[in-house]
Amino acid sequence: MMTINVEDIFRNILRMIKPDENERKYLYELFNKIRRNLEACLLNTNKSFNITLQGSLAKDTFIKGHVDIDIFVLFQPFEVDNEWINKTFISLILGCLQNDYKLVVKYASHPYVTAYVNDVEINIVPAYNIESPNNIISAVDRTPFHTKYIISKLNDTLKDEIRILKYFLAVWNLYGAEINIQGFSGYLTELLILKYGGFLNLLKESQKWKAYKVCIDIERHYKDEKECLRMFRNDVLVVVDPIDPKRNVAAAVSLKTFSIFKLLAKLFLEKPSQKFFDKKQEEIFLDIDYISNYAKERIRSTESCLVGIELEITKPIPDIVWGQLNRIERIIKNVFKSHGIKSIYIDTWIDNEFRRAIIMIEVFNCNINYEFRKGPPSYITDEAVNFIVKNKDALAGPWLDDDGILYCIKKRRYRPSEIVALALRDLILSSLKIVRYVESIDALPLYNADFRRWFKQFLDRKIFKSIIELL
Repeated sequence: MMTINVEDIFRNILRMIKPDENERKYLYELFNKIRRNLEACLLNTNKSFNITLQGSLAKDTFIKGHVDIDIFVLFQPFEVDNEWINKTFISLILGCLQNDYKLVVKYASHPYVTAYVNDVEINIVPAYNIESPNNIISAVDRTPFHTKYIISKLNDTLKDEIRILKYFLAVWNLYGAEINIQGFSGYLTELLILKYGGFLNLLKESQKWKAYKVCIDIERHYKDEKECLRMFRNDVLVVVDPIDPKRNVAAAVSLKTFSIFKLLAKLFLEKPSQKFFDKKQEEIFLDIDYISNYAKERIRSTESCLVGIELEITKPIPDIVWGQLNRIERIIKNVFKSHGIKSIYIDTWIDNEFRRAIIMIEVFNCNINYEFRKGPPSYITDEAVNFIVKNKDALAGPWLDDDGILYCIKKRRYRPSEIVALALRDLILSSLKIVRYVESIDALPLYNADFRRWFKQFLDRKIFKSIIELL
């Protein structure tokens, strides 16, 4: 099946992504510098604390040029509480370090501070110094136990296998448990390599996976797979946390991400190539006039239309923002279905400053001036009568089909943009504000090069373009 030497591919990849000693030395120097700064900041608080290095740098599983330094400041739970951490600690760190570093407050289970030094993000995360993961107070309290567990299991070979997996996932936008990606976290990649012993074997074994029917339990917390799956019955992929059997490390993985990974694994096993690890860049032919004309021709040829929703991000907390954007997408899909319009494609872009978002909707068959409506089952008589009365002016129907459900065909009352606007008219959003609805391609922010690249991908939707020639 595999006629070329995959080990040559992996060696080439590692030459690109494996950090050298100079990079490690630089990163540890940064860690020690920030550690000393933090010790000085916290000296007069009269609190016991322990400043620790966590994450991929501590485990040496990071990719060259792509690493955050995760510094955890551990406090005794009997000395501080959440209010002290959320307010006093954050204010103290901001006031102490603001003259020396660019600082941003970010949010996970509670606030933390990110300092920027050149191209390196240094996350300063407060957590509780607990004796057992059974006693966690906040979600981040598990992290030191994760770090300790992984370090105890790894050797240099496994570290390199983890790097290859992380890079592979990152190239295909499957790396990260954030709500906008719904993919594989760093800790999950490490556990998968521990389980299967290497990247290639993981790809092979993944072909046996079935969505909602696989449980990977490295420490055998559950007596069998059936018991494990009962515990996590709604999760696409289950990887039991070795230090917390009630937690699924793969809980964030969506069915779409799971499916793409399995398909990519199959394609690589059939036709191994370094192209699977090539960063996909589309820089040429993306000037404003080109993308405008390309989009207009694309829409004309498919007889579709575009609706854009521009939103201002008022509270830039990523998980909340993406959660609300996903909610808007679900509302739009459902309202179009209620109008008998099932053929739509929807996706969201956010600018690099995390200040503005644009939800793009492509609606197919825009030239059709009627809509197919599905009503209630006829045996729910009150609803059935209401449907008949409400649709008495239908072009056809209402009629009762063999499935016992009422249907009708009505003249389309609203343009797609009006359907969207009506659906979102009374929507309350805590972190977003709808600025405007866009129907004209030229009214989109085509002056933004990042949006142009994203918009081209939105129109093409060729996620396998870089490897399709291998098939």
